[in-house]
Amino acid sequence: MFKIIKKVSDSTESELTQHCTDLIPQMTPDVSNYAKGRYRLWLFHEALLTKKRVIPAYFDGRLWQFCQRIYPGSNIALLTFGGEAHGIKSNGKILPHRDDTYAQELAYGVNFGASATFGYNTDRRGNNFTATTVEYYHLEPGLIYQFNCKHQHAVVGHEPGRFSLNIWTIRNNLDKYPGFTLAPNIAALLPK
Repeated sequence: MFKIIKKVSDSTESELTQHCTDLIPQMTPDVSNYAKGRYRLWLFHEALLTKKRVIPAYFDGRLWQFCQRIYPGSNIALLTFGGEAHGIKSNGKILPHRDDTYAQELAYGVNFGASATFGYNTDRRGNNFTATTVEYYHLEPGLIYQFNCKHQHAVVGHEPGRFSLNIWTIRNNLDKYPGFTLAPNIAALLPK
């Protein structure tokens, strides 16, 4: 399931772009084999995929409020950048992949700063990203979309200056991530 939710106002999109441009110095190179050359910033919690751990991450109040309006109860997000700014050159693309088991199936994405092309395999079991089950979506700046992150998906292209904010909720049953508890500052902000 891939669904366009809405487009934020031009002023909100511009404000988000400026705010996230200011966060670029906080970004680090992505360690994923699927996203070589991409810079990213985990928000609220970070999934350490190779260590099978979820740990507290960078907290930004503006993005927390924005994420809660889009996906109430969400508690983990990833901000990525594609372009050149603040002395970094970031490739904002990511190869076809499925998100790891830390995340529930439902994910939201926000595209801002510049447009991008998002590929999504409608066949959950499909591994062929050239199959007829793969659909491509042109994401305009400000677009909010929803998708099942356990389906293969990718960012196959983008214009320079593009940001992506992916928002999830951490699964309650984290069998592959033992000992996880919400960061106290995040737990205090979420409804009981």
